Amino acid sequence: MRDAGLDALIVTDPTAIHYLTGFSRDAFAIVLVSAEWACFVSVEGFSAEAEEIAAGWAPVLVGQGMWGRAMAMLQERLSPGARIGFQSGQVTHALFTQIAGGLSALTPELVGADAELDSLRAVKSPAEIALMRAAAVPLEATFEWLYGQRLSQMTERQVAWAIERRLREHHGAEALAFETVVAFGPHSASAHHTASDAVIEPGGLVMVDAGCVVDGYRSDMTRTVAIGPPDAEAAELHAVVRRAQQHALQRLGPGVTGDVVHGAATAVIDAAGHAGRLPHGVGHGIGLELHEAPFCDEGVPETLVAGHVITVEPGVYLPGRHGVRIEDEVVITGAGHERLTTLSSELVVCE
Repeated sequence: MRDAGLDALIVTDPTAIHYLTGFSRDAFAIVLVSAEWACFVSVEGFSAEAEEIAAGWAPVLVGQGMWGRAMAMLQERLSPGARIGFQSGQVTHALFTQIAGGLSALTPELVGADAELDSLRAVKSPAEIALMRAAAVPLEATFEWLYGQRLSQMTERQVAWAIERRLREHHGAEALAFETVVAFGPHSASAHHTASDAVIEPGGLVMVDAGCVVDGYRSDMTRTVAIGPPDAEAAELHAVVRRAQQHALQRLGPGVTGDVVHGAATAVIDAAGHAGRLPHGVGHGIGLELHEAPFCDEGVPETLVAGHVITVEPGVYLPGRHGVRIEDEVVITGAGHERLTTLSSELVVCE
């Protein structure tokens, strides 16, 4: 905040509030921060949860009029002309108008301050990395279980449901990180296919992208498997994507920029004759949200630093035929990187 010249910061995004305070209730809190004080404003119905927030936060609970109380507190503590940051990516026009009106007596300068919180959250603490490692364990175990199941004649949706049940009932995952992607045959050529009633049959590829949540932190992993022996094109496509991921992983480390990592993957894909068939970035940050800073994509020169946790997920998608994506999570370390998902990326043949 000092670097950005802010006198105070208004935090409204529930995920950011959870990160800063430990309070996990959506849309029922406002956080106010200055260099000298930090306040947490919520409603009286959440008094028990508010008592459990992190040390250093002063809970203020109201029966109603949460925003009115928050604005009054800022007016009491700040001087006219104060420079106040807010989360411009999360605040609607209506809410911005309410904030500006509530602070009109201060004639403040309201400044978008998204980057400050994003960069803070991007670097994970050892405790956060431990939670993300824990979130990866049930995911890998579920994929290993899936490899032993007879997938032929199941629908995509049935496989997705089976994965969710396994994660929840056998591994205690509190939630899915996102809607599980199960894409068979031509559907695998769509990077973000929604599982349907299409029946899985021998002779095709199935792309499975799944994730779960442990104590608020998310995991994310993709594998593409063959149903019966794959044909030559499918096997070669998988080999290309696997090489692309390995080349990207080899470039990972502190001081490397996201576009370099992306370029390492696309160089392999392009050389194999599939230029333009990777329609998304090769990686994204992950944590309390599925997609958060930093990002590894073309034209993104963001520098990776120790503590960043990102996915590495190259893919090649051939419309009307099939697609392959392989995805793992890694944490950037002082010496390079460490994989959080360690399951082999070799092509698995299922029944």
